[in-house]
Amino acid sequence: MNQKIVCRLEKLDHLIGSSLTGTPDELSQKLQISRRTLFEYLTLLNKLGAVIHYDKAAKTYHYKKKGFFRFRFTPEHETHEL
Repeated sequence: MNQKIVCRLEKLDHLIGSSLTGTPDELSQKLQISRRTLFEYLTLLNKLGAVIHYDKAAKTYHYKKKGFFRFRFTPEHETHEL
């Protein structure tokens, strides 16, 4: 996975966690990806354990349970701090 994808996933995670995604079209524009790629990313996050819901009234995605992803390397001695 290249760095650009990781950056996009981090941004996607932040936007979902903050309920600031907008519609799928708006979100794909914010991430500079196609709608198809957006849905692939959402599927990936779901497979990694996130339950993502789209609220039609608010026009945003959000996590069903509060949480976030960490897409960075954490040395073993730091894992107790997570």
